[in-house]
Amino acid sequence: MRLGRWLPGGLNLWAGLALLVAGGLLLLWGWPTLPPAPFHYAREEIVPPGDPRLSGLGGQFAAERGMRYVIGRGDSTVSLLVAEYRDPQGQPRHVVVYPPAGGPAVTDGNRMRSELWKKAAEAILKHTDSNALFLAWWDDAQRIDFYTGRPVWTSLPLAEAFADGEERQFWREVAGGFGEDREPLRQLARWLTMDAEQALAEMARRWPEDRPVFLLVCLDDLARLTEIEALSGTRLALEGRFFPNADDFHGQIAAVKRWAGESGGTGNYLLQPVPGAGIRAWRTTSPELDRTLLIRLLPFVRSVTDYPLGVKLVYQSDRGGYLSLFELRRPP
Repeated sequence: MRLGRWLPGGLNLWAGLALLVAGGLLLLWGWPTLPPAPFHYAREEIVPPGDPRLSGLGGQFAAERGMRYVIGRGDSTVSLLVAEYRDPQGQPRHVVVYPPAGGPAVTDGNRMRSELWKKAAEAILKHTDSNALFLAWWDDAQRIDFYTGRPVWTSLPLAEAFADGEERQFWREVAGGFGEDREPLRQLARWLTMDAEQALAEMARRWPEDRPVFLLVCLDDLARLTEIEALSGTRLALEGRFFPNADDFHGQIAAVKRWAGESGGTGNYLLQPVPGAGIRAWRTTSPELDRTLLIRLLPFVRSVTDYPLGVKLVYQSDRGGYLSLFELRRPP
């Protein structure tokens, strides 16, 4: 399968380094005795329309302004850019964006994400109907709305997904509020943590057959595990580990494979490139987790050869399958 085109038919504690991913802090683990530091944030800058960080985004809507935040834990901080725009009905919307140029929010990782989201949006606009419905975690759904204008099922977080008051206030501000209808995102969290075939069967019964339904997952969704667990009431037996850059790439991959199968691991793993730093690896630690919808849709090594029967992979980006788009297939 060629990537990057439309295709027919329980974590260790924080080690002190944080990278921004999809509206969350992806923590790189090391010394397991170091406790996590408190979350903090500050709004550092108002970005005017026409600024290179906004004008080069390539969305379907003009950004009225942007807000740059600095977020972090302890002494480690990263920059985050939020664009404000209005939908066709004139309603204000927010979206976390990855600027391709200009300002402190631009990193190699954000340039990569900007490119991959633009390519995915082009494929969505070219190959899906305007009435197609898209299911994705709320921050991905906001980007689908901004980049394509396609309908999404739910695009706002829920307050109960965040245990920390400071973090809860931050995501409320960034997302443009919390969702008033709590059912869609809670249901999506339950589906993601259910047996894949059972979840897809429920989805197929929910929407009429004449409306195309698509599911989008992103590697950065792994930064949302605590939200998904809180809303689904399910503990996901996932573990992460950082492997720094090495001259011997094949030896590095061999080390990931060994780690994925030792000390309770199932041998099922996913590689997440960290630009300029190394590889973020994830492994599953229970056979039950391997059967969940989230793991079956993300590019874990056992998933890419065994996607659930209830979906069809229609698009997958490069960079390790950063974005994957599936169409819901209803039984005859």
